[in-house]
Amino acid sequence: MTTDRSVLDEVKLTRRQCLYAGALALLGVRAASATGRLFSRYVRMRDGTRIAVDIWLPADLGTRKVGTILQPTRYTRAFQKIGASLANDSNFETAELINNAGMAYAIADGRGTGASFGSRGGELTAAEFDDFGQLIDWLSTQSFSNGRVGAMGSSYPGTLAENLAKMRRPALRAVAPRFNYFDVYRHLSVPGGLYSRTFMDRWRQLVGVADRVPEFVCAEAARKQQTCAVFAATLPIPKPVDGPEGLALLQAAQREHASNVSFAGLVDANKLLFRDDARDQFSWTTMSPAGDLAAIEQSNVAYFVQASWLDAASAAGALQRFGSLRNVQQVQIGAWSHGGAEVCDPLLGPASGERSEADVLSGTIAFFSQHLSDAVTPKQTSSKLSYYVMGSGEWRETSVWPPAGTRLQRRYLHPDGTLQDAVAPRRTTVPLAIVTNHGTGKTARWGARPTPVAFDRTRAAGLTAFTTAAFERPCVLAGNVRCGLRLTCDQPDGSVFVYMDVVLPTGELRYLTEVGQRLIHRLDWQAPAGSQAGFTRAEARAVPTGEPFELLLELLPIAARIEAGWRLRVSFADRDVDWFDRYDDGRAPAIGILVGEREGSWVELPTMLTR
Repeated sequence: MTTDRSVLDEVKLTRRQCLYAGALALLGVRAASATGRLFSRYVRMRDGTRIAVDIWLPADLGTRKVGTILQPTRYTRAFQKIGASLANDSNFETAELINNAGMAYAIADGRGTGASFGSRGGELTAAEFDDFGQLIDWLSTQSFSNGRVGAMGSSYPGTLAENLAKMRRPALRAVAPRFNYFDVYRHLSVPGGLYSRTFMDRWRQLVGVADRVPEFVCAEAARKQQTCAVFAATLPIPKPVDGPEGLALLQAAQREHASNVSFAGLVDANKLLFRDDARDQFSWTTMSPAGDLAAIEQSNVAYFVQASWLDAASAAGALQRFGSLRNVQQVQIGAWSHGGAEVCDPLLGPASGERSEADVLSGTIAFFSQHLSDAVTPKQTSSKLSYYVMGSGEWRETSVWPPAGTRLQRRYLHPDGTLQDAVAPRRTTVPLAIVTNHGTGKTARWGARPTPVAFDRTRAAGLTAFTTAAFERPCVLAGNVRCGLRLTCDQPDGSVFVYMDVVLPTGELRYLTEVGQRLIHRLDWQAPAGSQAGFTRAEARAVPTGEPFELLLELLPIAARIEAGWRLRVSFADRDVDWFDRYDDGRAPAIGILVGEREGSWVELPTMLTR
């Protein structure tokens, strides 16, 4: 749940800047003050908690009243800057783009983070939503406001911004969740019922350090072989609010952060691995926008959404929202890194370079200009989806997903490792090869990081795999590849991962998509297309050891051009050691894939003929 203003961005500060900021703090020197365009203050919530917010106003505001874009964040709204120039503020570039489009920009620290007071009982809690709902009310009544507010964010702030639609604040007219997770359980933290150990542990440490929670600060200090005090002094300092008491108030606020509850720690310690699990202020259902569609629809807010085919399961969430939510939506799905700063099309080779902030935010700002302006402008009245076709460099547009003209083509697994149109004549069990070190690499999709996405396929060579013949003509895959498996397993639980790669004429593998599933959360073949496992405790079913059972899987959605001469390879693993926990009993499981005859396993390809 990182973001373009995340703790990962702290690496953009040089050590010299950090030490200089620390020296300023020790001297009690404020490096910034309110200007005509930027001011920073506290807004007091009903329970007395003070929330820190920065307000950026257009340079030519005068007596005009304008719409306001709110960016709520738990990743620190800004860091202490050096020098009086506005250009030194970490939000200057974003603020310039928004202000030059004629809107105000507000960015606020969530309670228990940055310069805000209070502590956190978890993440994406009802208390946090209520704080920002009150802040929307406050912003709509300020002297610069025309009464219209929008909410935006990328990653965690995007999920937070979208959840504000559930608050049904009259001033909130539009939301722009970018690279966020419509269902936090399914699309990021526990996809397929598999706990994303690497991501959750890393994120827990990063936000704990950012919040200055002593446990995490000292753990990171020990890793760096430093004392807690020495390491803490190197951390970037959150920006205080304006005024002579700003630094003292910041220090007081940070003392309250020490009692923050770690969301990932709570989940891990209590094994809250089912989607209906809840404890204290934590709930998988209420933290996710998908958990209350009725409230969002009643808000009638307009949506601008960006996601990526390669960013965790953000595209799956965008398409679930697109198909289930009646609010008018403008959706873009590309082949981007988390946050959209890098183009990462695995079929066209390495990342093509960093995109500018103006390029990344252009669609978002144009959307808000339409919905927050006093001017009467034509507004979009029906939802539309723009999607990038990997391997082609082409964008297409549709009002339905999968796009019109898509048809499912079934291929059957054969014991010789091929995928064919006809079922194999005899029933055979193909053992699933156990590759003990199999993983997709630390730069794969599950890191939710703003750096280029790339997949390690070097450890895929030993996997059990099935490959099509070379395609005779180009086609486009658009939708979810479906996989119907009939399996045997000698353990009552475990996991199966399915990968689809392109095989180039040279034999090189190029990653397309994947899915992983914990076996107790399986769907049977008769489940209709688009069905999802509930991932609840009540629905979990132990594997009938030694007996055949069905497992219906939908790989994560894609749009990709397959050239003539290319082949498609489907491979199977029981683990991804780089990202996910295992659920076997510690022994390598014996898993068999049944192929052949009427009950044989199959794959369905969502295929469109090329234009």
